[in-house]
Amino acid sequence: MDANRRRYRCPLCGKQTLFFLRPDTEVRNLPVKCKTCGKEVVVNISPSLSH
Repeated sequence: MDANRRRYRCPLCGKQTLFFLRPDTEVRNLPVKCKTCGKEVVVNISPSLSH
């Protein structure tokens, strides 16, 4: 397990989602559905934001 990775949190309810982010993660237009609140959001993550 990589000590630098962390879980992504739902931007609407704040609960943890099912995937992890590493410091070099880059994502564009990824639809993510939160299992807790049931809402779907499109996320964009740049490497500078995933620290």
